[in-house]
Amino acid sequence: MTILYQRIEPDNFSDYGVTQKPDLPGDVSFLRGARITEKLPNPLVFEVDYPKSEEPPHLLGDVIPIASDRLVRELRNAGVDNFETFPAVLHNPSTRKEWKDFWAFNALGLVAWVNMEESEYDTIMKGSSKGVRTPLVGFHTIVLDKTKTRDDLLMFRLAESPSALIIHDRVDKHLVAHTPPGGWRFDAIDVDVR
Repeated sequence: MTILYQRIEPDNFSDYGVTQKPDLPGDVSFLRGARITEKLPNPLVFEVDYPKSEEPPHLLGDVIPIASDRLVRELRNAGVDNFETFPAVLHNPSTRKEWKDFWAFNALGLVAWVNMEESEYDTIMKGSSKGVRTPLVGFHTIVLDKTKTRDDLLMFRLAESPSALIIHDRVDKHLVAHTPPGGWRFDAIDVDVR
């Protein structure tokens, strides 16, 4: 078993999080792996329920991922360059506390690298010979196909499950070496390659 990648995702068991995301124009999606060309509100304002005494984690949100300024900087320092960011503000309407050092995060690149026979998943939508050839699934365990992976792609989304954000082990090691006080506070799950 060779672990060369990690799936990173917000801590879904946190007591706090995004309670309302901003309205986006048209069919803008942060999960397609493609550049966003539409004009977005500046900044994008996300309502959150973090109390004044607790700083938000460095990665949060689901449909619109949100990354801290520090995480964005360290991803760039690790050599990741296939993403775009949009200014974001986290706002707690109850306490009026705001955090302005965040970015709506759009990872660029969708790859169909999953070894479906070795992975564990639930099928959301079957692929077909007409239209979308790749099935849409919810993964329990991801195994990448070693014949498809490339060592030069440091971050990407999976075509089979676009909400899955995958980073190369080199990026993970860089993030571990540059962990901020209090930690990154997001989950990194090993992804096997066979």
